[in-house]
Amino acid sequence: MSRMIQEFQGGTSSAEQRDHHEQKPGVQSAFSHDVVNSVSCFEEVGNPFQDERRFIDGSKPVTDTLKKNNLPTLNAPTKKAVSKDKAKVQVLREDCPLFSRLYIACQNRDGNLEDFFTYENQPWPPSLSELGQLRGGVKADLIKCLPNTTPQSPKQPEADVVILDGAVIVQMLQPRTARTFIEYATTVFAPYVLKHLETVRRVDLVWDVYQDDSLKKSLREKRGTGQRRKVLESTRIARDWKSFLRVDENKEELFKLLATTVVSLAVPEGKEIYSTHGENVLCSSNRTDLGVLAPCNHEEADTRLIVHANDASSCGYRRIKIRSNDTDVVVLAVSIVNTLAIDEMWITHGSGKNVHNIPVHAVAASVGPAKLIHGNAIISCAHWL
Repeated sequence: MSRMIQEFQGGTSSAEQRDHHEQKPGVQSAFSHDVVNSVSCFEEVGNPFQDERRFIDGSKPVTDTLKKNNLPTLNAPTKKAVSKDKAKVQVLREDCPLFSRLYIACQNRDGNLEDFFTYENQPWPPSLSELGQLRGGVKADLIKCLPNTTPQSPKQPEADVVILDGAVIVQMLQPRTARTFIEYATTVFAPYVLKHLETVRRVDLVWDVYQDDSLKKSLREKRGTGQRRKVLESTRIARDWKSFLRVDENKEELFKLLATTVVSLAVPEGKEIYSTHGENVLCSSNRTDLGVLAPCNHEEADTRLIVHANDASSCGYRRIKIRSNDTDVVVLAVSIVNTLAIDEMWITHGSGKNVHNIPVHAVAASVGPAKLIHGNAIISCAHWL
């Protein structure tokens, strides 16, 4: 050990070894040569700020901001977007050599071709995956699978009760010339509700409830965000209506304002308007027994629409029409219609030229009770959540 210490001390005693490697004469000479060359280059070029030829356009001042050039870097190389059709063709081309080798191997080894083609040649089945991504679905395609029981459905089927999905109606009714939220409620939304009340005896408005700990909050945030605006009667309406409706707080305050405005309208005798207000329900009549309707902690209007349909049937109404664009409502209505004491149930689905009326009672009769058992179980569980 003492010998190693002596060698270490002897190796570091030299002044030459304690100098930095850039302090060696060769390195200093090379650095001095580079500095001389750089200075001489600057002297030959001259001062660029004294050159008048640098001004190409004299109308632009020197203080103008230079445009940023988004040049690609080595860390983030640009990738060419490949269309889905070309990507599918590329996958099929990659499968050709594999199939060829395996096909020849099966022939030489007396393999069973039927067993050969029963196995997948890709990490994920093409029926579930598309180019390595899980295949998505569109719920609206389920409506196409429903039995076409009435090819010529009436444009406006007769009904005693109309149950409106409030969020859908707000998305449809643009503010137009309304400047404030109270103008929108009285000149745009209220006339729409009163027009339905002309042909029916009862109108129900069902709104979504937005909870902070909801599982769907993250899904709504992916659809985009907007600017938060306090909804008061005198508050001016935002110009971008769709962007305004992307904020949950905006919609929650707007829905409560519309609910209180609608139930305070003057309605003809014998007719009534119901509207959800959070977990509670507001009514234009003097009805006090709202135990079936409230309190209700359903977050979405999908299942709450069915609760209002159940209450309407309990009150003696035999024909019910629901206005909603949600496919879930159609599936739930088909599964529950046979448990209600009603004659007809219609769902007005779609928007614009694609609006059509679905005869839920006829669809349920065509499907049969055996296939509706699972749907009834879902409704029973959702009603007691």
